[in-house]
Amino acid sequence: MRYLWVEDFDGGKTGQNEIRRTLEKYFQLDNKSIIKRTLEETLTFLDDPANWKLFDAILIDIRFKVCNKEN
Repeated sequence: MRYLWVEDFDGGKTGQNEIRRTLEKYFQLDNKSIIKRTLEETLTFLDDPANWKLFDAILIDIRFKVCNKEN
């Protein structure tokens, strides 16, 4: 199964790569996921129907950023 994974890896705090590797290993997602870090990136990716065939399911972090802009 391939995933579109919407995950900010602890909101951009230090240790993002370590968190990512830990989660990928725990959930067996190595080389099986497309990662987007904001809702804006995800929606842009999904705007292209050709991308829909690249994943089978969507995993969504419940506390991710809507976009990269600071308000």
